[in-house]
Amino acid sequence: MRRRCFKCVTGAGVIAAVVVAVLIQSCDHDRAATPEAPCLAGLVPLEDLDVLPVLLHRAAPDYPRSALRDGWSGSGTSFAIINTDGSLCDCGMAASSGRDDIDASILDSTWTAVFAPGFVDSAQVRCRVEMTLTFTIGAAN
Repeated sequence: MRRRCFKCVTGAGVIAAVVVAVLIQSCDHDRAATPEAPCLAGLVPLEDLDVLPVLLHRAAPDYPRSALRDGWSGSGTSFAIINTDGSLCDCGMAASSGRDDIDASILDSTWTAVFAPGFVDSAQVRCRVEMTLTFTIGAAN
């Protein structure tokens, strides 16, 4: 079976653009589920998938006014743990932007993501992906 790659999604504000790059990365949390992290059980590393998950929808993140006012441009990377039905089990920051307001916007956007799940031997499986969102002032789509 051929592997499929992620689709990229871009979002833009009136004043600034927010670009999303969905990176194909393996879960670096190869450990058993715990009460603090129940979503980590049964994750399949992306390199073991026959068909990679595909991002179908994600709301564009808001560019926080305080970041615009400060002239801040940069990026942050969130992770999402995808269930077998494409919904999210959990998400968080894999690499902070360095700003709490930007990180909160990235997480709000990540929680809206819907995926077509990954497959192994024609069976839907759970996996972890990362999305890097870049905020740029004055960029046009």
